[in-house]
Amino acid sequence: MKRIIAKGTMTAGLSLAFILGVSTFADAKASQYQTGLAGSAAAMEEYTGSDSSASQKKAAPNSKTTKTTARTTAAEKTTQAKHITEVKKQPVSTTTAAQKTTSAKPKTEAKKQNEEPEYTSSTYQGKAAPDVRSVLNIRKKKSTSSLVVGKFKKGNIGTVLKKGREWTKIRSGKVTGYVKNDYLIWGNNIHKYAKEHNFPKKAVVKADTLKVRQKQSTKAKVLTLVSKNDSYKILKESADWVNVKADGDKGYLAKDYVSIRYYFTNAKSTVKKSKPKATESTQSTERSTQSSRETSSSQDSESSSSGTSRQKVVNYALKFVGNKYRYGGNSLTNGIDCSGFTQQVLGHFGYSISRTSSSQANDGRTISVSNVRPGDLLFYKRGGRINHVTMYIGNGQVVHASNSAPYPRGGIKVSSMGYRTPCKAVRIIN
Repeated sequence: MKRIIAKGTMTAGLSLAFILGVSTFADAKASQYQTGLAGSAAAMEEYTGSDSSASQKKAAPNSKTTKTTARTTAAEKTTQAKHITEVKKQPVSTTTAAQKTTSAKPKTEAKKQNEEPEYTSSTYQGKAAPDVRSVLNIRKKKSTSSLVVGKFKKGNIGTVLKKGREWTKIRSGKVTGYVKNDYLIWGNNIHKYAKEHNFPKKAVVKADTLKVRQKQSTKAKVLTLVSKNDSYKILKESADWVNVKADGDKGYLAKDYVSIRYYFTNAKSTVKKSKPKATESTQSTERSTQSSRETSSSQDSESSSSGTSRQKVVNYALKFVGNKYRYGGNSLTNGIDCSGFTQQVLGHFGYSISRTSSSQANDGRTISVSNVRPGDLLFYKRGGRINHVTMYIGNGQVVHASNSAPYPRGGIKVSSMGYRTPCKAVRIIN
């Protein structure tokens, strides 16, 4: 019995010793683990500190890069200003070689696109062109025995009004009539046809205002300014420039700021001009000549509602948009120049002004360009003298007779008043 008790006591003692030993071992390991964590934390703090320092060290190059980017942006703006005004472009970052390569690609692609005329699926939608060697007759009715109202030549284009099985009704310029389907091409086939037959090209301005240079250089003299969406037949073409005729002068436009497309013209009417149209110019001239006696009474009758009077003048002027330009012309329907246009429009309402733009600049009352109202006249200089006049129509726009596109040989059109820098404003309507 004593042996059993002693054996049990010994076993219990050994168990207690084992437990105490394990506990001591665990405490020691925990202490070591905690010490390890503390060491790791210290190491992490040291790494974080060095990493922070690295960030601070990198901050200086970033700062330099920012300055470089700023200089690049300034250079871009300077280059841009050599070609255009009133146009904002996003600066191109050139901080790395990869970025330089990336930014260079769009320019290369743009030049490649400009080599061939651009078009989309909608460019020729609803259009028709003649597929003939010389001329296709446009007839008044759907019959070969019907009256010929126009000539649809190779290089012309028209809008499809109604397509039938054998005949299609088109409108091209001022001519509306029927042509046989057998001699027409449609849609995108027009582009292919133009390419196969080496049609001339035109440049369509993409910038708000683009400078026309005397030579192929940004240092060359600026001949004039042209506005967005104006188009000009290309006379010659190089890698970076197109030679066009704008405002009577041959000059160069930077390719980066124009879209190149095929140049089409409108059909010509074969219908003889009616007497009312033939005498319109004479009647307008007579009104202008006699207006000195009528001016005072006309102004008195309309002075009570000058706003309405101005809008009437503008609405009347806009009726002739699309009609052709003719230097020295006096007909609002058959050909007129810039000063003839303003004289005839104002003359219709009884206001008498001079015939040339430089003389008109001395008529009426000089006002600030910033205070123009619809119906006022805006003047532009070239070579130090006034050579062009327009009529302000509101919303920053003018209507004028121009000898440049978008009409084949210029015409009466609407442009931004800032397409060139106006030098003077004159008020004729009180």
